[in-house]
Amino acid sequence: MNGLAISSSPQSQPFDTRISYLKILALSLLREIASAENVSEGQFNDTIDLQAEVQRFERELIRSALIHTGGRQRQAARLLRTKVTTLNTKIKKYGIEIPNEANSHLQLIRVAED
Repeated sequence: MNGLAISSSPQSQPFDTRISYLKILALSLLREIASAENVSEGQFNDTIDLQAEVQRFERELIRSALIHTGGRQRQAARLLRTKVTTLNTKIKKYGIEIPNEANSHLQLIRVAED
């Protein structure tokens, strides 16, 4: 769904890791709902902009990796199998905020309120 590899046996993972995955999933679902609402409000036409969709998906993957790693870019880059410099360039290009552990919980609340 969000490109992060999740073990087939949830019981083999520590509780905190499973909570982290659930946070990422919740954020992704809330963003997809917001996107679907925009489509239902008439912002959709008969064409799909492939480049825009790829960029939206890439932004979501980067956000998810950063949330999962508590904002640690080196770990996020490793998770995404990319270079740290490439990840940093994309973070700047897309204007992605780098979350920390405490901030990721607040981000979930803000997205849920929108």
